Amino acid sequence: MSDWNSWIVLLLAAALLVATAVFEGSETGLYSLSRLRVESDARSGRGRGKLIRRLLGDESALLATILIGTNLAMESLSRLSGILVGRLGVPEAWREVALTVLLTPLVFFFAELLPKDLFRRRPHALVGPRRPSSPWPRAS
Repeated sequence: MSDWNSWIVLLLAAALLVATAVFEGSETGLYSLSRLRVESDARSGRGRGKLIRRLLGDESALLATILIGTNLAMESLSRLSGILVGRLGVPEAWREVALTVLLTPLVFFFAELLPKDLFRRRPHALVGPRRPSSPWPRAS
């Protein structure tokens, strides 16, 4: 395959790493939210507050959805990374080892540790209600 296809696979793998980070961070962020603040936002008519209140109303379904999303993104990331490792010429017998060495630190830091810490520290800014006119988080 061409180098162009390898770049597309690499970009898709990066997008899946970001998706995993969002799922992981959202899990921590949603459970770190102040229930009183979410309720206040929902009662004041903020759409995002209403949505979060509804999501938190069925925690088992929320957790199941987040875990399914995380697992789908991680499985897809592993498969795409396997394609990239194969294109780099790594022998078939060593591909799983190479994938483990490559993905473990990337996933641990960028899709687990960093997003969970960020969402835990600022759950209302990253998960909570935002101004309708701006996609950027509000200052707390």
